Amino acid sequence: MKKIVLTLVAMMSMTMAFAGNTNAKAAEMENAYDMHINIRRLATTLGLNIDQMESVNDLYNNFCVEMLNASAAKDEEKSEMVDAAVKRNLTYMAYVLDNSQLKKYTLLLDTTLKNRGLKNQEKYSYYFGAAWSKYDVKSYAEWQIRIKEYLDALKTPLGVEVK
Repeated sequence: MKKIVLTLVAMMSMTMAFAGNTNAKAAEMENAYDMHINIRRLATTLGLNIDQMESVNDLYNNFCVEMLNASAAKDEEKSEMVDAAVKRNLTYMAYVLDNSQLKKYTLLLDTTLKNRGLKNQEKYSYYFGAAWSKYDVKSYAEWQIRIKEYLDALKTPLGVEVK
């Protein structure tokens, strides 16, 4: 009888330990999606002025909400939601930050996502463009057409065959 009780106690202990590890891993993974940071430190690192700091704070808070929504999503949707949140955040930040600030911010964000295991080691490409309406691009619609043509050309490069 003593052996049965000891065996039962051992099995219960192992089960509880396994359940505890599972819960700890789930909590750790959920914490990976919590992207809250010290905005003042980010502002100092990027060299932001007061107006930029307010805008970056608002944009970053929206990004944090999107990342927390991704943490609550189904496993197969999480990666897509993280990618969409990152792309949207970088697009909005491009309106607020200058080129050097955006480059530094992209590096910081990319490193953070990799360290938290939210981004695989593939290379991210972010394109930034500008045009002058009095010279080469007359309207926003024309700009959108040029962007689409450029991205299509990247997806399907020109192939040359020698006969």
